[in-house]
Amino acid sequence: MFIVVLHQTEESSDVFLSTIQTASYSYHAFISTNGALTYLVPANRAAVACGNCELKGISNVDASSYQICLESIDGSLNSAQYMTLAYLLSQLDIALDKVYTHADLSSSSDLKKLDRVELFRAYNKFLPNKTIYTGLE
Repeated sequence: MFIVVLHQTEESSDVFLSTIQTASYSYHAFISTNGALTYLVPANRAAVACGNCELKGISNVDASSYQICLESIDGSLNSAQYMTLAYLLSQLDIALDKVYTHADLSSSSDLKKLDRVELFRAYNKFLPNKTIYTGLE
């Protein structure tokens, strides 16, 4: 996995989760407005959500990315969603500079109000405490 691509749905969680099973597109994970995380496609399989999107150095974005969809009516996220997203990104061990919105890669309007400062703050809460070994113990 090289990058993470964030998408949004304007449907409620219930509607989205009931229709995604038969949709022509797919995501690896879904985060609802209450912060609930639902895994949809195993991480070792490609999800199909970017279509013909392009990113310098990546010819097939879908095959090189982890796709996350977030419930969002207005293109913004709440604190519960930022925390769940940060948790998931930390588990994927992905740097924040490898996280893109669908709008970053295409003419989509997905998550145009993504607050990267809020995401950074939440992400830092999940970084492991690292002990520096000095060899002096």
